[in-house]
Amino acid sequence: MPKRRANQDDGSPHSKRQRLTDDSSLKPMVEEITSAQQLQSLLAFKQDAGAETKRSIHAFKAFLESITYGHDEALKSTRRGTLLEFLQLQPVSHSEDERIYAFDLIKTWSFAQSNNEALFSTIASVLALFLKAISHHIEFQKYGRNVCRLLLEKDHLKLFERGLSAQKSKDQLITATLRLLTEIVTFDGGSSAKRVYRAKDTTLKRIDTFLGLRNDVKAGPPNTRRKPSIRNITLRYFFAHLKLQDHGSKIEILGNGKLLRSVFQGIKEDSPSIIHEIFDHIEDDVLKDKKIPRRIKGRFLSDQSLGSIASLYGYLTNHDAIQDEGSIHKSESIPDRAHAFLLSVSTTPEYGLLIGGGALHTRTQGEEDENTQPQDLNGLGSLYKVASRPKAIKNHTLASFLQTLRPYAHDMQRSLTLAIFQAAPELVGDYFLRRKSFSFDPKLTATWVGLAALLLSTINLPFQGLEDPSEAHGMLPPSASDLLEGILPLPLSSKVVGRCLSQNVTLIRFFTVKILSAAFNKFAAVLEYFRFCERQARTERLEEIWKSATSSLVEDFTQRCPDMSHVITVFRSCSPQDIVLREATSRLLSLYYRHLPQTALEQKFDASMVLSAAISDAAVTARQPKSSALESMVLEHLIGVARCSPDIRWWQKPGMHDPSFIPAKNSNTVQQRRGFLYLGAVFGFARL
Repeated sequence: MPKRRANQDDGSPHSKRQRLTDDSSLKPMVEEITSAQQLQSLLAFKQDAGAETKRSIHAFKAFLESITYGHDEALKSTRRGTLLEFLQLQPVSHSEDERIYAFDLIKTWSFAQSNNEALFSTIASVLALFLKAISHHIEFQKYGRNVCRLLLEKDHLKLFERGLSAQKSKDQLITATLRLLTEIVTFDGGSSAKRVYRAKDTTLKRIDTFLGLRNDVKAGPPNTRRKPSIRNITLRYFFAHLKLQDHGSKIEILGNGKLLRSVFQGIKEDSPSIIHEIFDHIEDDVLKDKKIPRRIKGRFLSDQSLGSIASLYGYLTNHDAIQDEGSIHKSESIPDRAHAFLLSVSTTPEYGLLIGGGALHTRTQGEEDENTQPQDLNGLGSLYKVASRPKAIKNHTLASFLQTLRPYAHDMQRSLTLAIFQAAPELVGDYFLRRKSFSFDPKLTATWVGLAALLLSTINLPFQGLEDPSEAHGMLPPSASDLLEGILPLPLSSKVVGRCLSQNVTLIRFFTVKILSAAFNKFAAVLEYFRFCERQARTERLEEIWKSATSSLVEDFTQRCPDMSHVITVFRSCSPQDIVLREATSRLLSLYYRHLPQTALEQKFDASMVLSAAISDAAVTARQPKSSALESMVLEHLIGVARCSPDIRWWQKPGMHDPSFIPAKNSNTVQQRRGFLYLGAVFGFARL
């Protein structure tokens, strides 16, 4: 029969007339429960599981929701009394000397597993809501505990197996089962948590898979409340186990590497509330738990997990507009929270990730060393070289994690990198050795400036264990490789630094000069420490070891430093307007003469001529307050250079005796300081 055509006499397209319906009529009528007998009748087991059963389940669900989420306290109290009376009407059986309350709702749930998935998931949700509604009321505790026992019996575990083995697309079935398990674990302070873990082959099945199932954030409009994902519900189930299981069970759970990786994998896609919840539970229930061994905690934080957490440094702000069920927003931003967490786990040995402290010493053999046969200097030097060879690093996880950071491009990541270097100095050399992409070749780019800032900050880090020389008695010197990598890291080779100093770009030269000055200051502090330990050594043999170590340290540092001729060229090329660069370069020259005098004296640098010109310039700029302070510092550094030059004859230079620069009685402080510097230059005073 052909399809009937629409009447189109008016030439307009035919449109189907919409059915006019009242939305309120579509809503199912929910029966209000007013008595325990009515509730008993509604929940009685029925074989058909038809529409009547569904209406009864929805009525009981609405009844429980009014108890759990309602605002009318009087109504909630009345309905709790009705629920308690209903539970008292349930028949009692005995199993292993425990009173088990038969619950027809569980029979209906078991019946629905084979032919009605919608009813199966609804009943699981209602059972979870039932336990949640009675969990905080002491009069319901014995009933709730017995319901939990009944659900965890062998015959009923297959119901959880049915829910957890469902296809990934059937999220309603999976989430309902997980919610019920979560309520069982948390009920009555975890009284049934151990029973749940005993059945871990069923109750923890596919948890790692569920942790990877997220809702599509882009599917809904922004600023909307979205349905919790399978991952969110699974995380709360997992955290319930971490919080309430005994330590033996908790350690077994933390031994599942695949499960732990799934917790952090893709964390950047989670909502803010879930991310805060993850960090809170990991800190409180794992890291701060002193009964969990350090090795178990360290296994929890793999380099892949740390890399996933570090991805939160780029957490998008539009995530903050997405809320999920029960979300509680905290004032701390996600990047700040992740940074605080990474700082804590990377620098706290008790959390299991950091192995060993930051001290650089290696203890001697004590009395055995003192009783050994005396050795010559070459033998002692060999002993020091063996002790100062590069050691195999202990913190492999942190070393791998550092390679994923971008400290040259992100302030927080630079702060984290420096904190790890401070806590584990052995990683400084390893980091720059493995980071082949780091090149300090002079290029005025943001990356080069960021790398220069990282190198300068690394050099400025103090060596732990070298603050108090009195603690070094009976110890061998620290590893030379660790020391040198902390003083002049690998990218700062003499050739590369020389090329940086040869550039015409003022910023590149200034950064390079500041880095070298910081390296000299750190080298001077370590050298002073070595010499003190040499003087305070307990035995002659140990004294010779420290002496040999001091010589080796000076030799190795000299080889790493660039030729001083590059610094002299920078100083001579400084224009009068580059007073900041001139002051920094003159300081570096003074450091060369003070700490590497043999290297400095090999250069043909006429300090007397430079000093004479500096005094003349200082006299000219005496009345310019903005530049007078820096000029005084330049003059002071040059006097330090002249002090270390044995062949200089200051007083034979023309113009050195001009008394016009000597300050009058009422001159300002800066001018007086310059006058005294001038007198020190003229008369060769060694100290200011």
